[in-house]
Amino acid sequence: MPGQTRTCPETPGSGLDLLGPGLFVVPVPPAAQAFRRSDRGPERDQRVARPVASHRGAPQPHSRHGRPPWPTLRWLNCTRACKTQTVTAHVAWIHVAPVKGLAIVERDEVFVEPFGVRENRRFHLIGEEGRLLNAKQLGPLVRVAAEWDEDIRRLTLVFPDGSRTAGVVELGEAVSTNFYGQRNVEGRIVDGPWSDALSEFVGSPLRLVQAVEPGAGNDRGRGAVSLLSTASLDALRDAAGETDPVDARRFRMLFGIAGVAAHEEDSWLDRTVRIGGATIRPCGNVGRCIVTSRDPDTGMRNLPTLDVLAEYRSDVETTEPLPFGVWGEVVRPGPVGLGDGVEPD
Repeated sequence: MPGQTRTCPETPGSGLDLLGPGLFVVPVPPAAQAFRRSDRGPERDQRVARPVASHRGAPQPHSRHGRPPWPTLRWLNCTRACKTQTVTAHVAWIHVAPVKGLAIVERDEVFVEPFGVRENRRFHLIGEEGRLLNAKQLGPLVRVAAEWDEDIRRLTLVFPDGSRTAGVVELGEAVSTNFYGQRNVEGRIVDGPWSDALSEFVGSPLRLVQAVEPGAGNDRGRGAVSLLSTASLDALRDAAGETDPVDARRFRMLFGIAGVAAHEEDSWLDRTVRIGGATIRPCGNVGRCIVTSRDPDTGMRNLPTLDVLAEYRSDVETTEPLPFGVWGEVVRPGPVGLGDGVEPD
């Protein structure tokens, strides 16, 4: 697996002796050596590190104050944190949106089912004429957060002023919503206060819909999961001439992947990828839309993502225009948590 190696720099006077890049012999106090000999047996004593010459070259059995230069707890903690290690590909974020177009919600762990994550895009919004609406047309929607409990069917909307609209979901009339001219998603109008609350907030009539089938509200019929590397975000930032990090929430991707090269996820198309306890197969690139130009906290356009992608990704072979990240289908369901490993076959 691709990775980055980091070693702790040499530190004079630490009492930690370098045998090679990132390799340390940690001197053990005589009392500790005696403890190990008496309690662990002679065979354990053979493996105890001995004080050796420091990296300055001369033996230093004592400090200038006459005390053995044994590492302090602070030094040992530092050593544990910065000793040589390989940073492998792993899950950096998990983002879901219970209501399509509303604020991204962060999760520590999800269970990936054949159709994706059950709470993700469970609801969507339509206008008076039944047209699918989201933050493309109504930027302020990203300022409203949704909390959905599938077990008790309770939906809560949290507005920027802290007010909440909550209750148990009851379903009304059937409705069919066209998703981007590609397919129709069958659903039911959600009865209750949520549609009116959202309509008042954005100043436009909206109706809240729950898809009949979990996972049906994803942008692509087979697009149960989506992946984007943190290095790709860095590449976009550099291409845009920005100094601040690009907020991953702009791109509304399920999983963020750290520990790989920029756009390495593009090379995973049609391969199986193990991510935590699940296995997925990336099927295509995710073409970007104007939503990505909006600040995920305010809904205002403040980054020309489409112009930047058109400039620095124009020569990329892709399944969709303006590619940034990939989407895929589930091969094997399973749990995925933050920090879980990611390994393409």
